[in-house]
Amino acid sequence: MKTVAILGSKGGCGKSTLSSFLAHGMSSGVEEATGKKIWTILLRTDNRTKKATDLIDKRKFYLASVPGNDSDEEYIMQVVEMSNQIPGSFLVVDGGANRRVYDFAACHIADLILLPTGSSEEDVETAQSDYEELSEYIETNGLKTEIYIVRHKWPGVQSKLDFIMKTPWAQKYVKKWTKAGILFPYIIPDMPSFLYLNNGNDPKSTLLLNKLSTKFAQVIGMKVGIDLGTDEGGGEDGSASASAGEAASHPAMADVQPPTVAEEPRKVA
Repeated sequence: MKTVAILGSKGGCGKSTLSSFLAHGMSSGVEEATGKKIWTILLRTDNRTKKATDLIDKRKFYLASVPGNDSDEEYIMQVVEMSNQIPGSFLVVDGGANRRVYDFAACHIADLILLPTGSSEEDVETAQSDYEELSEYIETNGLKTEIYIVRHKWPGVQSKLDFIMKTPWAQKYVKKWTKAGILFPYIIPDMPSFLYLNNGNDPKSTLLLNKLSTKFAQVIGMKVGIDLGTDEGGGEDGSASASAGEAASHPAMADVQPPTVAEEPRKVA
């Protein structure tokens, strides 16, 4: 089993959206591109259900949730154990806001942690704070879990992206994260189709969302050691091209090499 935890202390930073985006890309696009079955489970720790350990199969990936009480930790471990018994499984943990105890627990089971951040000053400063706290915990406990910061739901039009990139906070933190090797190289553009994907009763997707989620899942899969073969997916040239109406001019998800980071998480002051 390979595990990716998507965490962050700030509510609304995109943890649930990015979790669904990754699970969709892995279970749909990557499977179709490679012809390999990848049993994908999305564990939503901020969703409540009376049947927490049931794996719901309404989508191409399985959904699991927690009861929302003092037994949450027990249920989470049950889902982790069930997932671990499925050969070749891929577990995505969707963390909740302001639940640092759960975040610390995720550090022990995750191969990779992703911290989504929006483009506001508060968003990037919170992501920096989360990175510092989690990386310190990982280092103190001698863990090997790696952390990336992901620019999630940033402007999907080049002119708007250029405006954001000129702000003091974007220049400061993007430069710092890039230098430290902890910035995920792809920008996930804000897309209306995210709303369809998060619809629990009738999830839908668009061509653009399928292409971008597949490329994203491929890079994450390679990073955690999933054998995805040589098919790069996306367009004919291996890139994830956009369509009109949704990030048509956005450079997000361009063909770049998977990022590399040090064996031990690096702290950024």
